[in-house]
Amino acid sequence: LHLAYYTVHAPIQAPEKLVAEQKAAGAPHPRYGAMVAALDIEFARVLAAVKQRGLDENTIIVFTSDNGGYGPVTNQEPLRGYKGTLDEGGVRVPFMVRWPGKIKPRVSADPVHHVDLLPTLGALGAVPPTETPLDGMDLSSHWTEGTPLEGRNLAWHFPCYLQGSSDRFEHWRTIPGGTILEDGRWKLIQFFGTRDDGSAWKELYDLESDPKETKDVASEHPDKIKSLMRELVTWRKTVHATVPKAIERD
Repeated sequence: LHLAYYTVHAPIQAPEKLVAEQKAAGAPHPRYGAMVAALDIEFARVLAAVKQRGLDENTIIVFTSDNGGYGPVTNQEPLRGYKGTLDEGGVRVPFMVRWPGKIKPRVSADPVHHVDLLPTLGALGAVPPTETPLDGMDLSSHWTEGTPLEGRNLAWHFPCYLQGSSDRFEHWRTIPGGTILEDGRWKLIQFFGTRDDGSAWKELYDLESDPKETKDVASEHPDKIKSLMRELVTWRKTVHATVPKAIERD
């Protein structure tokens, strides 16, 4: 079952009783907080129903989100950016997995991706492997046994303009672009446009020493830019991502 709740999403609206409770609790954004509370209530109903039917130990539950927090009313600290950006505040999201008796409670810092869900749930459900190559990685042994993940690079593709504002663009939350993350440390962002001086717009961040993405170190690591760009271009061709020809030649 894929259950996608409308909340939390704009427009910001919630039951007045929950809004009042948030106000009484001193929440900085009571209506948004009430939306989160409403989601908690509904998700608790799902967990209760599964347990009531005696299925809780034979059901894998994944709780995750497709975006970071909504910028105007949430705080992504210590990360930069928010929903709709390629910054860490936009691409790092909750990803919780529950399977009583099979997955021991713990926290993993290994980077994973939503595309990993298909091969992982397929493996745990004993579904025969498909001959069609899949984008994701099987995380089943990582979930159940804590097996370390093999090093890999993760890529994102966002080929459109998104309304709003950011600390980069005056009229947009983001412009078309893509990013690649190497071993959870080096992060390259390429925007499909040019800077004011006409140069290609590429940024590089060392998340190990600068998780807030405060310093663009692209000029200090030209070789890293080249190697990551090669991988990003190769990945986009592999998945048939649409990119302006002029940009792809860069």
